[in-house]
Amino acid sequence: MMSRGVLFDLFDTGDFHEIMRMFHHSLIHDHPILANSIAQFIFTHTANDDLGMVETQIIQHLTEQLIKADEVRFQKKKCPLAQEYEYLESKEIH
Repeated sequence: MMSRGVLFDLFDTGDFHEIMRMFHHSLIHDHPILANSIAQFIFTHTANDDLGMVETQIIQHLTEQLIKADEVRFQKKKCPLAQEYEYLESKEIH
């Protein structure tokens, strides 16, 4: 069985809110595995209709940071994070 991951575990604890506010695009733009984990987290939780205002704001913040990370990559003439993730040979173990 696959683990839900650190992001999901943090969401279920009180630690999530403060930690997620610290996520910044500069931490993400060179890490396609992290970006993929964040995207999976967003997709999973946006399907949930009972998110509170704080959770919604954090999801929005994470989404904005993913967008900004790709903008940085475009400026550096790099492919989008999702595309780089697809190219990773090691993604099978993540």
